[in-house]
Amino acid sequence: MDVNEKFSEIFGFEKIKLGAQRDIIFSKIPEMAALYELTDKNKKTEISFSKNGDRIYLQAILSYLYSKDKKNVIGSIFIFRDITASKVSQQKLNETKNLLSDIIDFLPDPTGAIDTAGRVIVWNKAMENLSGIKKKDILGKSGYLYSIPFYGRPRPALLDLVLHRDLDIEKFYDRIEYMGEKITAEARINNPANKMDFYFWSIASPLYGPEGQIIGSIESVRDITDRKKIEKKLIHISFHDPLTKLYNRAFFEEELKRLDSPRYMPISIIMTDLNGLKLVNDAFGHDSGDNLLKQAAKIIKSCCRRVDIVARWGGDEFVILLPQTNTAQALNIIERIKKACDKTSGLKIPVSIALGCATKTAETDSARIILKKAEDKMYRSKLLESKSVQNQIVKSLTNTLYEKNIETVSHSKRVIDLSIKIGHKLKLEPDRMDELILHASLHDIGKVAVREDIINKKGKLTDEEWHEVKKHSEAGYRIASSSSLLVPVAEYILAQHEWYNGSGYPRGLKGDNIPLISRIVAIADAYDVMISKRSYKKIKSRQEAIEELKKFAGTQFDPELVKVFIEIVQ
Repeated sequence: MDVNEKFSEIFGFEKIKLGAQRDIIFSKIPEMAALYELTDKNKKTEISFSKNGDRIYLQAILSYLYSKDKKNVIGSIFIFRDITASKVSQQKLNETKNLLSDIIDFLPDPTGAIDTAGRVIVWNKAMENLSGIKKKDILGKSGYLYSIPFYGRPRPALLDLVLHRDLDIEKFYDRIEYMGEKITAEARINNPANKMDFYFWSIASPLYGPEGQIIGSIESVRDITDRKKIEKKLIHISFHDPLTKLYNRAFFEEELKRLDSPRYMPISIIMTDLNGLKLVNDAFGHDSGDNLLKQAAKIIKSCCRRVDIVARWGGDEFVILLPQTNTAQALNIIERIKKACDKTSGLKIPVSIALGCATKTAETDSARIILKKAEDKMYRSKLLESKSVQNQIVKSLTNTLYEKNIETVSHSKRVIDLSIKIGHKLKLEPDRMDELILHASLHDIGKVAVREDIINKKGKLTDEEWHEVKKHSEAGYRIASSSSLLVPVAEYILAQHEWYNGSGYPRGLKGDNIPLISRIVAIADAYDVMISKRSYKKIKSRQEAIEELKKFAGTQFDPELVKVFIEIVQ
């Protein structure tokens, strides 16, 4: 066996002589035994051995020596190539790849990679969870789009792969952006089966090889459905009124700017004001007021077209923007709204809306001026309709008194008649008589704000319930103050339950500080209650009622007025 000096250098032999025995060499380097396995069909192998604490890697190649006539094999040659450097480099590369794979596997975002042939080379656990596809089933599979923009692909490739499993899915790419070498995309996934939308965000970036060449792409996919839902809610909140679900003032003003263009002319604007909202809030509470607002919004919206912009302008005001609508068409919409209001039922008071409109017909007209003109016309309409509307509201309030068994029609008429008789006896002026009659009919109007279970309770009221009842004087005052028709009797309603000796409520007024009209109605009301049937007391005779008035004269009632009243009823 012959070897050269390089062989001696690689394997660490000091002197290798020609004719050295192969077995001696092989015994010192057991790994050389792999050469025995080389055959005519397999003439190449790799061996490694330890030298001075380091690992040496060699590639061994078998070649045969032939006779001169090339018919017989007379020997063999082994050529060894030192591949230690490349092996170490490959090991380090593999270690780096393994480390990178571990890192990618740990990433919370679903991440995958494909090579230039479209084969999947990375697939982390988060991607498994999102897609339902196991790593073992996808790695090495090919045929997927390459997503790097250099190759002209319109979107990241793995979104299709991630969502492949649902045959009902329709994909809509809402946004695709190119940022240098990166691509980001947002996809809206609509499933017709359950009519639900899901949103995904994806980013793809090139993968580079050791020499700077592109060897593939890496892509992360993120489920952003929850974020999109929150964004949608925030957008809706920012442009909609939370109570009526109509557009809000901010959105309307933006639309007014956008539509203020010759292509949308003529542009009409309708301003509306809901009548009686404050009164409803004071009489029945803000829940009833909110219900009235929602009902009004529903009516207005139903009478408009899909292209019209209906918005809540303020507390009790709505505004309608009508592109490509002339004055006649706008007036038709106003008429529809009025008819719809007349048909409403089931509310404590009728829906009544004051309306006014104006139209922009020239490009030089200011949209703001048109808006102001519509508002002015609305206020003129409100003034003209005010008395009629307030009469309706007062009628509704008195009907509510009867419906809740707070008062009866007959009791109300008797109190009015008795009060009129006292007024005539005192020779009150006509204006004062009008106030007396109005107050007699509405003196307990604040009780519409008291719960029915308390009003109709047969037994004794608890302290808490009595406290609620006593609030009705203030509620009645607020109700009356909300209506110009009732303002003259607001103070009388507030003082209706004051006692002559100052022990009444709510302000503890005394003597002549209590308005005369309140003192008159207090006697008439108390007398009729005593002689009328009530669920919580026995009926008194006329004489018993008179004796009761005498008993409380100077305490609860004005003693001089009691004398006048007794003269009338006797």
